[in-house]
Amino acid sequence: MRAIYRIARLELSNLFYSPIAWLILILFVFMTAMNFTDVLWAYARSQEFRGGGLSDLSRALFFDATGRGLWPKISNLLYMIMPLLTMGLISQEFSRGSIKLLFVAPITSRHIVLGKFLGMMMYGLLMFSVLLVYVILAGCWIESFDWAAVLTGLLGLYLLFGTYAAIGLFMSTLTTYPIVAAIYMLALLTFLRFVSGLWQEYTFVRDITYWLALDRRAGTFINGMICSEDFLYFVIMTAMFLGFAILKLQFIRERRSVLSKVGRFLGVFIVAMLLGYVTSRPMLRLYHDSTHTKTNTLTEASQEIVSKLDGGLKMTTYVNLFGSVYNITPAKVMADIARYNSYIRFKPETKMDYVFYYYTDTTDGFFAHRFAGKTLTEAAKEMAKFQGVNARKYVPLSKVDPDVDLRDEGYRFVVLLERENGEKTFLRVFNDAQRVPFEREISAALKRIGMKLPSVGFLSDHYARTITGDRNRDYSYMVSEKLYRSALINQGFDVVDVKLSRNPQLLDSLDVLVISEPRESFTEEELDKLYRYVESGKNLIIAGKPRTNSYLAPLMEKLGLRFEPGILVQKQDQIVDKNAASMPSVRGAGGGPGALGQAE
Repeated sequence: MRAIYRIARLELSNLFYSPIAWLILILFVFMTAMNFTDVLWAYARSQEFRGGGLSDLSRALFFDATGRGLWPKISNLLYMIMPLLTMGLISQEFSRGSIKLLFVAPITSRHIVLGKFLGMMMYGLLMFSVLLVYVILAGCWIESFDWAAVLTGLLGLYLLFGTYAAIGLFMSTLTTYPIVAAIYMLALLTFLRFVSGLWQEYTFVRDITYWLALDRRAGTFINGMICSEDFLYFVIMTAMFLGFAILKLQFIRERRSVLSKVGRFLGVFIVAMLLGYVTSRPMLRLYHDSTHTKTNTLTEASQEIVSKLDGGLKMTTYVNLFGSVYNITPAKVMADIARYNSYIRFKPETKMDYVFYYYTDTTDGFFAHRFAGKTLTEAAKEMAKFQGVNARKYVPLSKVDPDVDLRDEGYRFVVLLERENGEKTFLRVFNDAQRVPFEREISAALKRIGMKLPSVGFLSDHYARTITGDRNRDYSYMVSEKLYRSALINQGFDVVDVKLSRNPQLLDSLDVLVISEPRESFTEEELDKLYRYVESGKNLIIAGKPRTNSYLAPLMEKLGLRFEPGILVQKQDQIVDKNAASMPSVRGAGGGPGALGQAE
């Protein structure tokens, strides 16, 4: 250990004998200070001209992922400067001939590599002490500063620095030319940035290439989340490249066959990959959300929903090659799984599966125009070629599980959520700018298979607004439209079309009944049924308009309500109720468009 420390101290002093270390340090201070002050100045001007307070300045200054935060910019800066900083660690020893002195000294290759690595980490502490100054200044200026989240991001950057140092150290053992070592390192870092998109359609290598990706690891820390998988990734990758460097120096001192050398390098790589595979298993991951508001963690409501899903949970994603609205390719499977990491954190036994198939209506006019004279299989091959995917990864609809009915979902991108007890539901994508479901929609779908949902019925007798019609006045879009994100059916409600003339027994299963603007009067028998429904303690929402609320008057009188002249006025984000019903147990307002009466 003493030899390692001496080499580290000597390496640190040698760094400052070189102008590169000084230039990099000056450049680093200048660029980080400019970014820090620019963001502060922008928010100061905004506050001066617009007035009012500012929110979440900790995130805006340090870990804003939109590009203004300091930590993401430093992550990109390290990518550029680390090849220059590490290119001469070993290569200069070769070019100067001083490597012979190290080889004859009473030290091993391990001492040389670890000593130089420790020297780089000491230089990194000097660089990061500058960043710590920014953190302390911000903590003094910003009220309710999120210390834990910001320092977590700083930790992630230092781990990234260490991994870059290990990679650069290994690259400098491969050549006697520092510039060539820098080019090698830059090429390898570029590969590690984009490796997550390579060979993802092959299940055998999918986990390996996705785990190797370097670009997203520091991002987890920058966002204020500590995950054991990401922490151990830096440790494993750093140890792997340091091991490569030690082996390379040993092979210079020893005579070995090419097969023996390749075998040792491959052995280190395989051990690292096995450790990476084990540590990335959901059951073994540990998490700590450092943000004060727990922005990286599911809300308490979502956690409660997940906690009620006893037993196993399987999520099967069905992807149609001809699907509309939203689609992914086999190469994007791991990225799609990552969207559910916050749920897998609380239910690690969740199983994920993907089914890629092709189906479209061959009698449709578009098919006849686009794929004239082709069979469905031939059209699928052409579509796969157009999308740049392997057609063999897709199966015809006939080979998809016949128990899964995708027809009602329009054969679009959909996720089947299935519990061990047989409960099933679909999680959908939506026809809006975001497309994919977020926590609110995912939790609503899980709630559907985990607990009883509130059932809302919409009375469609007497030409009332219905959820099944296509008139402008109907509620089908906002209640039962599967592609509309805010529709009740996608927000954790069961919706039912109620007809008193056909199925009055449905009233017993409802939690809420909505009667909206009927255009005919109710019969006495229907009024009695509705009155008994309210007497049972259930909820009733009544909506009427000035010209049509007379048809609701008999029901309102039975409930002790009445519409009164007046309108609801909205001004400066405040709702003013001009005339409200006076009964203690009943709330109502009437007269204007959308007037509402409610009984509980």
